[in-house]
Amino acid sequence: MDIIYWVKILHTLIFFLASVCIMYIVYCGITGKINRYLWIAIGIIFAIGIIHAANGFECPLATLVHRLAGRRDVADIFLPDWFARNIMPVSTVIFVIGVVLIVRSEYRRRKALNTKCRRD
Repeated sequence: MDIIYWVKILHTLIFFLASVCIMYIVYCGITGKINRYLWIAIGIIFAIGIIHAANGFECPLATLVHRLAGRRDVADIFLPDWFARNIMPVSTVIFVIGVVLIVRSEYRRRKALNTKCRRD
C-alpha cells in the first residue's frame, strides 16, 4: 500500500477523534458536566483549528495527499466527497453550539449557587 493510503487512514482517524471530542463537548453542554475530559476535548479542537488556520484554512493532511498525488482531485480522507468538503463548517457550528450550551449551563449553575447562598 502506498503512502497516500496511510495518510488517508491517519486523516480519517483524526476526523473521528475530533468528532468524538465535539460530541462530548455538546454532551457536557447538555448535561452540565464539566470535568477535565471536557477541557481536553476543547483543547484538541482548538489545536486542530489552529493547525487548520495556520495552513491557510486547509487541512495539512489534505495538502500532503494532494502534493503526493500531484493533483487536487484526489480524495484526502475515507469519507464521501460531499461530506469531506463540509466537515469544517459543520463541525465548527456544532462545536460553537456545544460551547454555548456549556456557558449557559455554567451560568445557570452559578446563578443557582448565588441564590442559595443569599438565602442561607
